[in-house]
Amino acid sequence: MYLKLKMNFKEHLETFLSKDETELIINSRKMPEIHCFMLNNNYNISINDLFNNSINLKKHPHIENAYIYDKEEIEFGKSLEFIAGAFYIQEPSSMMAVSLLNIQKDEKVLDMCAAPGGKSFNILNKLENTGLLIANDIHEIRSKILSANIEKYGFDNVIVLNDDSKHYKKHFKNYFNKIIIDAPCSGSAMFRKNKQAEEEWSIEKVYNCQSIQKSLIEDAYEMLAPEGEILYSTCSFSIQENEEVIEFFLNNHPDIEIVPISLNKLYNDTINIKGGLRLYPHKFEGEGQVIFILKKKREETPLNSYYKEIKTSKPSKDVLKFLNDIKVDINSNDIILFKNNYSFANFTKFDLYDVKINRYGMEIGTTSNNHFEPAHAFSKYFKMPQEMYIELNEDETREYLKGLTISKEGNSGYKIVTYKKIPLGWVKHVNNQLKNHYPKGLRLKF
Repeated sequence: MYLKLKMNFKEHLETFLSKDETELIINSRKMPEIHCFMLNNNYNISINDLFNNSINLKKHPHIENAYIYDKEEIEFGKSLEFIAGAFYIQEPSSMMAVSLLNIQKDEKVLDMCAAPGGKSFNILNKLENTGLLIANDIHEIRSKILSANIEKYGFDNVIVLNDDSKHYKKHFKNYFNKIIIDAPCSGSAMFRKNKQAEEEWSIEKVYNCQSIQKSLIEDAYEMLAPEGEILYSTCSFSIQENEEVIEFFLNNHPDIEIVPISLNKLYNDTINIKGGLRLYPHKFEGEGQVIFILKKKREETPLNSYYKEIKTSKPSKDVLKFLNDIKVDINSNDIILFKNNYSFANFTKFDLYDVKINRYGMEIGTTSNNHFEPAHAFSKYFKMPQEMYIELNEDETREYLKGLTISKEGNSGYKIVTYKKIPLGWVKHVNNQLKNHYPKGLRLKF
């Protein structure tokens, strides 16, 4: 394809789309943004439990437990339900990617470019607290945001990395059943939502992103198990960041085939290489997304996965006593010491000795001066005995999130306060007072 280095976005689209299709995409930027959220399956709560039909919601056309809402009617991002972790707010076309991948319970999944965590959230909803997700983001701050979001929603079968795939891939040769690459891109499908992306767009940026994308998908291939699947997606309309990357990949690996996405008959098939899906804002209620699913065909002699397991040591008496006191049954072999904190890791314990890690399972707590302090993350663990929970009303919830003490009768000891049965965090019940243990960094000013 002839490359003109100085061209505007419209001229760029016209190199691979018709003028009519280009005009529709350009004009779609004037349409209002679409807002959507997906329920957290961990807490087994319905939309009626949360809002009792008091808000106008429209079901996502293709995803169960996802709803489109009017941001002018309610700012869900500031709601108590969102703060508690009842749902994740995500753009509806971005939601589509993981929904198309047939993730099964007990599978091993890698999310290579995971921050801020929307696709990881969708993956974990599908795994239903089985199997394992390894979620990575190469940028340190974004990886910490990813880790905090995973903590908020109470998932325990997760390792969060902060590294380059060229570094950690050696630990996971031919290992993952599913790999998600939501690739860094020029962001042209997000112009309506992100004006900065439009201002920074250039054809040079498109090709710079293409180079990164080719590198990522090659690394993914090395970590994909036989018969495993890669989901490749971008929020760019550029053919260079989508079809050309897939063509490059297929040419390098004859054992890879495209898994056709049937929804392309309803929206748009991909260009030149058929079987992918192009979501355009003038046809689908969302910003835009290009998606491919790729499968590694079975090899006659499957390569062996390589990974080394970490040696676990017996947890301290303080940890075991705390778990016994709150009547939580966790196998001591699933408790590891990570960064001076005890964590629950009910999966294969990888010895990732040279990889940057932000989260290893679910943090339980730490011992200091012979005193055990439970971690906020562990208050989100959904398998606590029912007597551990204390339900708060709306006013009490606001007081708790501000860090205030609340008066409540009951038995002494550590408890978890909830709102609409969604765990908020720890309190210590002393003399009919709920002493607040909500982390200071999370406390709100209403």
